Amino acid sequence: MHITQELCSSIHPFNPLVSTFVQISLMLVIAHIFNLIFKPLGQPGPISQMLAGLVLSPSFLSQINKIRSFFIQDLSAFYYRVFAFISRILFMFLIGLEMDTAYLRTNMDLAATIASGGLLVSFVFGIILTYISRFVLDIKDNTPAFSITITILLANSASPVVMRLIDELKFNTSELGRLASTTSLINEVGCIIYYSSFVTVLSSKNFANAIYSIILTALLIIINMYLAKWFARWNKDSKYVSNAQVLFLLVLVVSLAFSIEVLGYNSTITGFLLGVFFPRDGKTTRTLFKKLAYSIHNFVLPIYFGYMGFQFDIRDLLKHYQNILLVLLLLFSCIASRMIGTLFVCHRLKIPRIKAVLLAFVLNLKGNFELILIDVEAGRSA
Repeated sequence: MHITQELCSSIHPFNPLVSTFVQISLMLVIAHIFNLIFKPLGQPGPISQMLAGLVLSPSFLSQINKIRSFFIQDLSAFYYRVFAFISRILFMFLIGLEMDTAYLRTNMDLAATIASGGLLVSFVFGIILTYISRFVLDIKDNTPAFSITITILLANSASPVVMRLIDELKFNTSELGRLASTTSLINEVGCIIYYSSFVTVLSSKNFANAIYSIILTALLIIINMYLAKWFARWNKDSKYVSNAQVLFLLVLVVSLAFSIEVLGYNSTITGFLLGVFFPRDGKTTRTLFKKLAYSIHNFVLPIYFGYMGFQFDIRDLLKHYQNILLVLLLLFSCIASRMIGTLFVCHRLKIPRIKAVLLAFVLNLKGNFELILIDVEAGRSA
């Protein structure tokens, strides 16, 4: 009732839901214009999409009072977070569906070794950067959580961003592209497990929630196997299953992911596992590919990346010169730690240096998980 009153309240000059959809539409239009400019220069789509969000952000157009009052409302941020959450889960589910499990099994050791090299060096840099940041920002409370946040910011590789970039650059079928995708996925899974382990040991309730999350995920994997076969038999005279059945499956996936988030854990792995263990053949899987691939790559991901750009506010960066120095130090640490770790491991594995450098840069891409982590830990320490 409260949300309904907020949506229909006359206090807001614009309905926040309407303004959110208008902003999304503008973001897509601006991203398309940027893409027309940057694509001939060899720049991938996510660059244009993040720039579109940046143009509409508080750093630029939203500094104008009338535009800010339209775009930045209390519930607008809520709608964007919900949409970003659904986008992330559906994309990871699609990645799981598309995952070449044979390649994953064959190259698991290689990808895990490359990922571990970057992770270990990033953790060392993270510990050093934690002490520097504590001195500059005078942070005294909740030091373990702050240290873990810094190390994950350096160590994590955003697999949705990496895979989207590889797809845009048209080398998703090459050996290097497939290795980069697999390595980034293992890297992100490792960071999520690391953070989830920290959350679990905070209390016995969190440990119980972790068990519930595992059980719920396993149950839905089994249920999806039966549903896929049942829907296929239900539509035996059709090439595809119905839209209602596809929607039902996706609602189950998103609902489970939401439940795990409520329990206090990141649901990125959940979305991926549900996709990986979904039956690989049959009309149900064929329909999911058809429905998800086009909508996610042409609508969902552009908005997802646009929202990442929209969250940047240059005014927060320019408040104190220490902020600028810390951001520069963080950027340097991200690049240096990933480059050192990846080059060292690739040298030991006899991977050519040019490929190792490319891997290091690609695996250094960050995404929504880092923003969620910062938001959660800021709220936890407040």
